[in-house]
Amino acid sequence: MFTGIVRELAEVEAVDGGRDGATLRVRAPATAAATAKGDSVAVNGVCLTATAVDDGTLTFDAVPETLAR
Repeated sequence: MFTGIVRELAEVEAVDGGRDGATLRVRAPATAAATAKGDSVAVNGVCLTATAVDDGTLTFDAVPETLAR
């Protein structure tokens, strides 16, 4: 359940893809330290599932429906 707590401001490192889906990589060291692959993280109000957690960065896949919204 989302509690409304903002952990930190993240820096977008990369966005790859397009309307058919995209991969988003953000640098968020505090959040990454408390996140495991498969965890849900709210990013600008949108819950995304972490597909990778590596050295202070989080990677997410955004499907076309998410991008359309």
